[in-house]
Amino acid sequence: MRLLSSRWRYFTPLEVFKLCLKYQKEKNLCFDCTSVFGDSSTTSPYMKDDTKYYPRSNEFVTKVSEVLRYLALPVSKLQSFQVSFFLHDDYASYIDNWVNLAASMAVNKIDFKFSELYEFHQRVDHFYIFPWHIFSSKLDLEHLCLESCRLKPAPANLVNCCLSSLKTLSLDFVPLEQDEFDNVVSAFSKLECLMLKNCSTPKTFRIGSGHGNQLHHLKSLDIYYYKYWRHLTTRNIEMDGLQNLKTFQYMGDSIKFSFKGLPSLVSVYFLMRVPDMEFIFDALPTAVPRLQNLSIYLYSTHRMKVSAP
Repeated sequence: MRLLSSRWRYFTPLEVFKLCLKYQKEKNLCFDCTSVFGDSSTTSPYMKDDTKYYPRSNEFVTKVSEVLRYLALPVSKLQSFQVSFFLHDDYASYIDNWVNLAASMAVNKIDFKFSELYEFHQRVDHFYIFPWHIFSSKLDLEHLCLESCRLKPAPANLVNCCLSSLKTLSLDFVPLEQDEFDNVVSAFSKLECLMLKNCSTPKTFRIGSGHGNQLHHLKSLDIYYYKYWRHLTTRNIEMDGLQNLKTFQYMGDSIKFSFKGLPSLVSVYFLMRVPDMEFIFDALPTAVPRLQNLSIYLYSTHRMKVSAP
């Protein structure tokens, strides 16, 4: 079968057909090792541990760029745009073009999972920097998921960017400084759900309008914090002035918490190896007067010895 153009020489007709069909039907684009290279043999959805694909980054970005150039004509609505591969700042010009194109197609969801092959020893200075400047006109972006990316440098006037439509923000392996975090989340005036997964943050990390970041509409806050990544040094998490927060979930290693100004919080979930029981049973009921559901789960990193009968 002859391809439509020489620029499609890297694709099989079946790959092109599947990508175009999915786009036309669902307005969703998902690029990973399975959709780009046609290998569905792995059990991992993002192929993070498959060494045979790590050296093929150049081929990956070439294929994605060609598909996007073809599908952008004519420009139409794009529901979601997802990329899962081992990418870093060396490919910033390609990724910036993808984001720009997705923005022009009124994308509703952007999901970038750029985890490196050995995620326990990632080079933060090589992370891709998300291009906030592209969002300078009214958009429909409601969901943003970034893994192994950087938010800095974010423009000081980020609040003037058209990101007020964002409702869900998920950050995974993203380095965060306090001022930077405050600047970013203050631009999301309608944010309802915030997820922070193994993000490197200051030793004392503050969340809420009482600390300068405006999150008046936030309803759900999930934090995952396991200190196997060398950049994770946080010891305290302080939450203040989250007036509409209803659920809080923490999973990870033991750290200290401070709750203040959370009048709507009704559900709290802890999964920790050594939880602070004094805080949970003494301070928490006072700080969260409307608490209705409290779940505490313990886990152990020690192996259990079982004797055979």
